[in-house]
Amino acid sequence: MEVDADGSIKVQGEDVKAVTVDGKEFFGRDPKMATRNLPANAVKKVQIFDKKSKTAEFTGIDDGQEEKTINLELREDKRKGVFGNIMGGYGTDQRYEGKALINRFNKNSQLSAIGSLNNLNNAGINVNDFASMTGGGGMRNMGMSSGAPISFGPNNSGLTNSITTGINFNRDWDTKNKMNVSYYLSQSETDLRQTTLVNSFLPGGALLSDKFYNSLSDGINHNINTVLDLRFDSLTELTFRGSLSLRENQNTSSQTDTTLSLQRILLNLNDQQKNNTTTGNNYSFSINLRRKLAKRGRTISSEASAGGSNTDNIYRILSEVYGRDLVLNPNVSVFQDQNQYSDNGNYNFNASYTEPLKSDRFFLILNGGRRNNKTDLIKDFLDLNPDNLILPGVLNEELSRTFDNRFVYNTAGLNFRFINEAVSASLGTDFQNSNLEGKPSIGEDVNRTFNYFLPKASLDLENLRIRMNYSTSVREPSLEQLQPVLDNSDPLNVYQGNPDLVPEYRHNMRISYNFFDQFNFRSLFANVRLGYTKNRITNASIVDPVLFLRTQKPLNTEFERTLAGNINYSSPIQPLRAKVRLGLNSSLTQGISFINGLANRIDRWSNGYSLTLENKSKSVVDLSVTGRWNVNQNLYLENETLNTQFLNQTYEAYFAWFAGKGWTLDSRMEYFLYDQGSFDAATTIKLWQASLSKGFMQNKLTLKLRVFDILNQNQGISRTASETYISESISNTIGRYFMLNATYNINALGAPQNQAPPMMHMFIQR
Repeated sequence: MEVDADGSIKVQGEDVKAVTVDGKEFFGRDPKMATRNLPANAVKKVQIFDKKSKTAEFTGIDDGQEEKTINLELREDKRKGVFGNIMGGYGTDQRYEGKALINRFNKNSQLSAIGSLNNLNNAGINVNDFASMTGGGGMRNMGMSSGAPISFGPNNSGLTNSITTGINFNRDWDTKNKMNVSYYLSQSETDLRQTTLVNSFLPGGALLSDKFYNSLSDGINHNINTVLDLRFDSLTELTFRGSLSLRENQNTSSQTDTTLSLQRILLNLNDQQKNNTTTGNNYSFSINLRRKLAKRGRTISSEASAGGSNTDNIYRILSEVYGRDLVLNPNVSVFQDQNQYSDNGNYNFNASYTEPLKSDRFFLILNGGRRNNKTDLIKDFLDLNPDNLILPGVLNEELSRTFDNRFVYNTAGLNFRFINEAVSASLGTDFQNSNLEGKPSIGEDVNRTFNYFLPKASLDLENLRIRMNYSTSVREPSLEQLQPVLDNSDPLNVYQGNPDLVPEYRHNMRISYNFFDQFNFRSLFANVRLGYTKNRITNASIVDPVLFLRTQKPLNTEFERTLAGNINYSSPIQPLRAKVRLGLNSSLTQGISFINGLANRIDRWSNGYSLTLENKSKSVVDLSVTGRWNVNQNLYLENETLNTQFLNQTYEAYFAWFAGKGWTLDSRMEYFLYDQGSFDAATTIKLWQASLSKGFMQNKLTLKLRVFDILNQNQGISRTASETYISESISNTIGRYFMLNATYNINALGAPQNQAPPMMHMFIQR
């Protein structure tokens, strides 16, 4: 299990879609809300499983629709009464943080209230806070080894102040009728200062781009979620789900972007100031009705949903573009107010019927549905007078547009399914008819119809622990990709849509194997993923040979192929009283890019390796070492001179000493090595942090002194590689600080002074 710094989770290489608490939703379906906020000392077990759909749970017939889910089972004493944590801390450089989680649980209801604020780049309460929220026991209380691949670093892009608050309520009227309502608010302010070097590939060489970017941004988001499960009788049940979010964001930025030749000769320069205000909301609701009929195994289910969103963006862009002679180019420079408003709406209705064919093992499933997505877009571009920005703008009729877009889908299909104790298999297909209607204010209307057969199959060999799944799908181009309107918000890199795009047709296959021996704790998880996409949508780049301005336009390429896999193995080493974990992941993407009209076939490789060694008994000392290596390669089959490669390495060491009488000392060293590869130079970062804590009042009160980035070397570094470029960004971020924290556990059951608290037990169930 991998938990990132932002709280997102992967299990066996798959993203976890939901985290529940005692089987109930916790602040909607966002897995991060539980990992950021629930204290580990309240958790008894972590259950990891593939959750079946509501229909499959109700009918008992596996429909193959599953999502990776984690359920946190609470300790018995935490299922009633009031419990929680309150923490506050202050440090050097005016660093501060405060967190609170208060729970009031009883047999039929759960009420949780959370809150946090800090200027430590932590958006809410994350995995790193568990150690300080559990009464001084550190990672030992989590029941996870410290060597698990958990990133403890905060967000490394800029300096962020954040506030999060929310409330979650669950109510069970009885075992069949339940309700969940949650609301949370998040607000953040970020000061970002970033330098970026981009190496863009051309058929005859490459171009370099140096960008210096500064921005101040703040945003506020409100989110409301509700779920209602009703069982009318033994044959009928209904689920209602609704959500509403409101957001408002403001950003003020400045940047200097220069294009250089490989010899570092200036080719152009963009000096830009931008102000942006965005407001919007989105909502959705769905009703799912399921009914068992008279014959055993015969069922019918239907779902109706609707939703919508609207966004209002107001931009002011002031861009002065200079040529290689540093003379202002007024034809390319942009002085505009750009107002964009989009209104989106959708509805969906589908129904399925299941007929048992023989002995409750063979089933025929018929399904049909209709779906509609619509988007209305209004763009008003107003040209400003650069010598007098107070004057009202003049409408730019060439760039201003309205665009109405409709996608309507009609689907019908059948599926045969076989189920017994050892084997589950299915084979079927859907037929999808879709119609695209686009009405731009300038240019010809778009009206196209597409028909697709979408076959699917699955096989689950329970005894062999092997699963295979094959599916096909269609991805339509987005409104931005379809509208033939020039986006000149970055004058050096303009974008224009293509109304001639056709949908992508995707084939995906996944084969997985898992093995876990609960007696010796050896485990092996492996999976292979294959994909083929016909009519892959990609961006073609055209670089002006005189002004060196880049224009990007989406187009359909012949294909894209992907092959990926990962293997994870763990085992105890009894003679050393230790545990080892090995990880391997690799992916290959074969595609086609277009640069200046020339097709380039590309093989993109990403290979990662990891090794962790840690001690088994953690009652006194917790010790682990970890190494991770990731290699990225771009191989151009028509022009090998464009090939690129870079290696990123991470080495970690963790030590904790539980000295008794509530004392805990821990320290972590992370060493990051970013290989030079195709960049200017190699970069290394040593991030060392440590803390000393003491528990009082049977660990109800804990004081902790910690220091972050002892060597004061922290940097926000990010490297990316795409089909047509590689880039490296370095951002300002949090440096060294000292902080004193105090945590009080409300109604916590403190462990005896010289005894470790009960550990969390983790198991995986199918």
